[in-house]
Amino acid sequence: SPLSDDGAHSGAAYERGGGGSGPAGEYCALDNGHAAGGGGHHGGYEHGSARAGYGLDHPGDDVGMLLHRGKLCLAVDLDHSLISTARFTEVSPDMEAMLHMRMGAEADAAKMHDFPPELFRLPGPGLWAKLRPGAREFLHRAAEKYELWARSAAGRPAADAMLSLLDPHGLLFGSRVIVSEPGGGSGGGEPPG
Repeated sequence: SPLSDDGAHSGAAYERGGGGSGPAGEYCALDNGHAAGGGGHHGGYEHGSARAGYGLDHPGDDVGMLLHRGKLCLAVDLDHSLISTARFTEVSPDMEAMLHMRMGAEADAAKMHDFPPELFRLPGPGLWAKLRPGAREFLHRAAEKYELWARSAAGRPAADAMLSLLDPHGLLFGSRVIVSEPGGGSGGGEPPG
């Protein structure tokens, strides 16, 4: 269960409504000793709310809320699961030339056949990104049955860039993003690539 107290989701910060424990947001954190979003609870689940009256007291309340809406959470890993990435610095000049040719071919196919591209150059985080085959279709079908959460260990800028490819209008994930900053932060994850 995504809300278990087994510590298996170490460092994951669940954010909604603007994220964190800010004025309009609430947070849930599953952590193994490093509570995200404030507070000092160690080894398990923590929940907080910035809205008066929301106050869920324990993990079962989150499950009850989701069941009431008819959906359970599905956390989807962006890093090398839905999207394969490589840093610009990892790509040789010859490979970069081939990637640019492929992007051009995909752009032409998109114009002629309404075929969405799958290869992208993301200058902000400095990544080449390739969507896995069927990634968009999978997410649309999964969103019918689950409340989708995105998870990335690449940091906020890379996660936002990858989500803009998969969910440009925020209809699938909204602001439900679990992010670990590279080399430390809440999960100590490594960036993709």
